[in-house]
Amino acid sequence: MPKNYYAFMRYQVIDNCLRNRYHISPNAGESGIWTLDEIAEQCLEAIGKLPSTRTLKQDIQRMRCGELGFEAPIENCYGEGYRYSDTNFSIYTMPITESERKQLANSLQILKKFRGMPFYSEVFRILQKLDPGNPLHEFIHFEPVGIVIGYEFFEVVLKALEDNKQMKIRYKPYNEEAMELLFNGGFIKEYNRRWYIIGLDQDEQLWNLAFDRIESIELLSTSSQQLPETIYEKHKQIVGVTVPQNGKVNKIRFRVQKDISPYFNTKPLHHSQIIKQETEDYIVFELEAMVNIELISKLMAFGEAIKVERPAFLVNAIKHKLEECLLGYN
Repeated sequence: MPKNYYAFMRYQVIDNCLRNRYHISPNAGESGIWTLDEIAEQCLEAIGKLPSTRTLKQDIQRMRCGELGFEAPIENCYGEGYRYSDTNFSIYTMPITESERKQLANSLQILKKFRGMPFYSEVFRILQKLDPGNPLHEFIHFEPVGIVIGYEFFEVVLKALEDNKQMKIRYKPYNEEAMELLFNGGFIKEYNRRWYIIGLDQDEQLWNLAFDRIESIELLSTSSQQLPETIYEKHKQIVGVTVPQNGKVNKIRFRVQKDISPYFNTKPLHHSQIIKQETEDYIVFELEAMVNIELISKLMAFGEAIKVERPAFLVNAIKHKLEECLLGYN
């Protein structure tokens, strides 16, 4: 066992001893006082190792000084032994400080963006109990989550992934009839405020199933098929969740007007994005990724502020989409 494990166990033993106010030590004038030898014996009984007097003195000093996250009120009773000066103290019942309380409450407020997830109700309960009057919501506004559908399946999907079990999923794609899939889950992925389960069906076809389009899930006892490593690699080479059929990685170069270029510096479209050229009027970025609908949507979202330069097929695809948009206004 690592040394810090035994140290932690000794802190527990010391705490248990000093909380016992009825202990009678032969050399002490009153109850509740423990000698180092008596604490050492308790350590031997609890963890099977007999600590030295020096080790226990160092443990007590650490428990007193605050480096462990608490300042135990341990007093030396005139050479008779040690006890807690505060009879209600325990390393397990320490109240958090006002500063810690505020930091924790603020962190829990941030978790509100996950409203609708299975664990959120417990987070909200803790938040309300910890600080029902926290005014942080007055200063931080999150984008509305909207109607939460399908997140009730989150826990069963996690269970299937953890236990490596197959799932029977009834899934309804947009504008199609519902279907049943014998599904081998690989991992869960979030994109654009939606959650997806990535995996293979019984025919080894790759799917990204949006939680909000799942109608039912049955956890099966059969073991799940492991996803090939290539699928994980492909998901590193895309924006979003859609892996195109050709699966080809392209060097994508696009020009961005200088006034909005800081947005792309701080929030790149893909982890491979780099700056290739910079002028007074624009910056040219390049990334290596597969071209899919999510990437095209990102590039088109900035309108005239972006011009895609290569590859040619992507330039033509965006031109075609823009032409279709113009037709809609005629």
